Amino acid sequence: MKKLAFTLAEVLITLGIIGVVAGMTIPTLSYNYKEKQNSVKLQHTYSTLKNAMATAIAENVNSGVKTVNNMTQMKKWYNTFITPYLNVLQTCYGAETGCWAEDTFYARGTKITKNPTGACGGNTISFVLSDGSFVCIDDYQGDLLDSTFGVENAVNELSIIFRIDINGNNKPNQYGKDIFIAIFNGNKIVPAGNNRSISEVNSNCSKNGDGYWCMQKAIDSGYKFPLYK
Repeated sequence: MKKLAFTLAEVLITLGIIGVVAGMTIPTLSYNYKEKQNSVKLQHTYSTLKNAMATAIAENVNSGVKTVNNMTQMKKWYNTFITPYLNVLQTCYGAETGCWAEDTFYARGTKITKNPTGACGGNTISFVLSDGSFVCIDDYQGDLLDSTFGVENAVNELSIIFRIDINGNNKPNQYGKDIFIAIFNGNKIVPAGNNRSISEVNSNCSKNGDGYWCMQKAIDSGYKFPLYK
C-alpha cells in the first residue's frame, strides 16, 4: 500500500497560512483581553472610591475644604476621607512625583501640558492604590463643574475632582482609555458628564473630544470597552 505524505512545500505552505492567521487573530485577542481588563479595573476602582466616600459620610465626616487651592485643607480632607478607608501605598503632595504618569493625553490624542512634569498638578494630592491605580484629587469651584466636567453643583461649596488612572504608568495614559474622572459633590461621588445628554457625552468621549465625560459613557454602556476608537 502506498503511504501518503506531505511534501516539504506543502508543509511550508501550511505553516505559512497558520502564521498569517495567527498574526491576524492574536493581536485582536490581545486587544480584546486588555479592554476587558480595563473594564473590570474601572468598575472595581470606581466602586471602591464610592464605598469609601459613603462610609465616611455615614460616619458624619465633614469635607473641610472651603478655600480653593488650599493644600492644608486638602490634606485634611485627604486624611479624613481617603487614608482611613483605602489601602494607599504612596502619597504625593503638589509637585512630588511618583503617583501620576509623566505624560497624559486627551481623548483626541493631544498631550496634556503639566507643571511640574510627572506630577498631577501643583495644588493636588495624588496617590497609588494597592491595585496599582493612580488617583489624583483636586478642588474645584462650583461654577466650573458644569462647563468643564458636566456636573451641576449640588452644594454651595468646593467639590473634589477624582482623576483615576486605572493602570498607573502603563500606557496609553489617555482619557477614555485608562484615565477617567469622577466628582465628589453634594456628599456623593458621581461620574463626570452626569448631567449631560447621551449625545453630549458621546461627543465628548470620542476621538475628537477631550474625554473628560467618558466615566458617564462607561456606566451608560455597562462598561463595554472600548468607549471610542
